[in-house]
Amino acid sequence: MKKLATVLLCLIILSMPSVFAAAQTEKAPAAAAVTDYSETGRLNVLWFAAGGTDGTFECVYKDYQSQVPDLIYDTLLKLDMEDNSKLVPRMAERWEVSADGLVYKFFIRENLNWSDGVPVTADDVVFSLQAQLRGYGIQNERGSFAYIKGANAYFKGEAETITGVKAEGKVLTITLDKPYGFFMRTLATFVPYPRHLFPADVDYKRFGTYDYWKAPVHCGPYLIESVRFPDYCLLVRNDKWYGPKPGIKYVQGMSFETGGNDAAAAAMIAGKLDLVHSNAFNDINFAQNIVKQNPDYAYNAFAAPYYRLFLTNLTTAADGKYNKFMMNANFRKALNLAMDKEGFASYFPGQAVALSTAINPGDPYYDKTIPLFKRNVEEAKKLLAASGYDGSTIRIGYYYNDQTTHDLMALAAQNLKEIGIKTEIQLYTQDLYAAIYERKNWDILYAGANNLSGIENYAVVVPGNVYDMYLGNIEEREALFGVHMKEVLATSDPAKLRQLANTLQRNALEYGSPIPMISMNKIMVYNDAKWDFDPAWLKATDLAIYRTCDLRLESWKLLKP
Repeated sequence: MKKLATVLLCLIILSMPSVFAAAQTEKAPAAAAVTDYSETGRLNVLWFAAGGTDGTFECVYKDYQSQVPDLIYDTLLKLDMEDNSKLVPRMAERWEVSADGLVYKFFIRENLNWSDGVPVTADDVVFSLQAQLRGYGIQNERGSFAYIKGANAYFKGEAETITGVKAEGKVLTITLDKPYGFFMRTLATFVPYPRHLFPADVDYKRFGTYDYWKAPVHCGPYLIESVRFPDYCLLVRNDKWYGPKPGIKYVQGMSFETGGNDAAAAAMIAGKLDLVHSNAFNDINFAQNIVKQNPDYAYNAFAAPYYRLFLTNLTTAADGKYNKFMMNANFRKALNLAMDKEGFASYFPGQAVALSTAINPGDPYYDKTIPLFKRNVEEAKKLLAASGYDGSTIRIGYYYNDQTTHDLMALAAQNLKEIGIKTEIQLYTQDLYAAIYERKNWDILYAGANNLSGIENYAVVVPGNVYDMYLGNIEEREALFGVHMKEVLATSDPAKLRQLANTLQRNALEYGSPIPMISMNKIMVYNDAKWDFDPAWLKATDLAIYRTCDLRLESWKLLKP
């Protein structure tokens, strides 16, 4: 009996640690579940379309000003956001380019389908090129596609097909008339659409009005899960997309068509709209106001090729009051150095940059040997004296009818008065084409110009376009700019482009035209406390916010709901 009691006691003692452990386990608080906001939350981005969001999505051939199209649509390739000379495969898994730069062959991914399951083929790209060229394309893309063999004849209605484009299953071949170094960059923005979802007798001039746009089918990284026009569209990650898995599952496009810009601003201040970039919000004052009222937000200014400049009339004026000194390069250089460009930029603090050349100092092709602009009144006076200026009046024209521009023109007049130049200021509000190109009753004209890159801004002084009507000096401009721009358009070699960019900038400084004033960087406002992404984006140019670059969606994540 004693032996049995001893055995029982030992068993009890041996079992005690387990009892104690169980008790401790029961008393320990349960570990909190970790919420993956990237899978459960939503990134809310602006959904903006120039034609509105009331009933349809907008065709990007017409306009593109928000992140939504870049998420649901795809392109043959993209540019790397850190190095725009590097190409990232997208719908095309690979490509071949002939040694002479005339023939491009693209191999579309074998298993790539539209979101309705129909295979993507080269015929879809041919169809989309036709739609872009036949009256529905934005000018930058259409101008680039003019290099395709037979594109101009097709555009004018002189041919029924584009002879330089050939489709064979998943293989697309494009032949150019002459080399064009920016052709791949253009394709990085060009969105092909599914041929089978448009009528057999499609009218390309009505391309953006078909039922397809009510619920677009595509093959991009996101799909449209639901939509309520004109207020929002909910996008969900496309699990069948060939690329790296996007880090955020749900993205909601929010439209403020009914409430306008004030409603969008209020949504950001309230933390309900996480990303904005479009022409309507490209305003540093808007961005600073959001950040001031909601410190969770931040903004970034992307170096952009868009710039404001003074055009120079080097021909005649219909009223006979043309100032002959405009033909003198020293006189034009005096005008340039007299301008308080930093004063101009101060009207847009944190967004505008004073320009020495037509290329933004933040652009990789800016000539770093050229100092950043500093006004030099004394040097301007010397150049003015060297020109033999006789005190005659020059006329400053402009067409932006807003108070800021009125103030800027008054500043320009004061700048020129300080070096001894008399001025008259005139605002054009009607029949601008006739005022600028035909009557030409101005000596310098304040204007805006934009291209896809800063180096292409010098196209404005290349002979052979409408600007000849006031720029004159055809032979001189051809030698200074025309021959070099031809080389620019024919090469994609970064070293060669840099050399040509330097030559163009130096030639323009010596020629004194155009007179660059300020570059207007593009503004993006975002919820920095909620949304995380590859920081390389913030160091990129504005190509990274206009569907040209690979945005590395796999790096995106939500830090809170």
